[in-house]
Amino acid sequence: LRSPQDVLLRTFYQTIRHFETHLRIINMCSDELEHEISKSSGNKNLLDMFTLEKGLVYYVNALNGNGRVIERMKAAASKIGFTEDNLELLDDLAIENQQFLDQAQVYSQVLSGLMDARASIINNNLNIMMKNMNAIVISVSVPTFVTGVGGMSEFSAVVGSTMKWYIAYPLFLSFMLGLGLFIYLVIQRYYSDR
Repeated sequence: LRSPQDVLLRTFYQTIRHFETHLRIINMCSDELEHEISKSSGNKNLLDMFTLEKGLVYYVNALNGNGRVIERMKAAASKIGFTEDNLELLDDLAIENQQFLDQAQVYSQVLSGLMDARASIINNNLNIMMKNMNAIVISVSVPTFVTGVGGMSEFSAVVGSTMKWYIAYPLFLSFMLGLGLFIYLVIQRYYSDR
């Protein structure tokens, strides 16, 4: 370091390299969160990913700011007293800053896409669960309706003279369970065709 200009450029160089270190760490955290999200259904990992994406916005803004500072330094090179070597280093800094800016933007887009995909998966799983719950409710309500309309006393009166109760009630229960299962399968087939 022979001049204040060299100190300025070296400090700026270290700042840009510091962003590279942080971007590598963010990429490792992102990979770890992707792995965690793929095997869990909780919101904690999704919120962590949102926080990581929010942090990347600050990095993108800072790298954009660095780019503007580099451009201003290039424009005022003669006022600052930059030599040819300083200008070459400044050009190298501009290239590296742009590369890290592009890298941060790509990471931000990937995280945004992952969050959108995760939200779509959660919505799809919720729809499937609601369809299954709907099928269960309907398959339980139809046999309940049949027993409510006929009632056990009418069943006892009809069956009491022809069949013993310990045979008739298990048959009736088996018929109601079979009816509920049949309705559930019909509804599931209806949903799978859509």
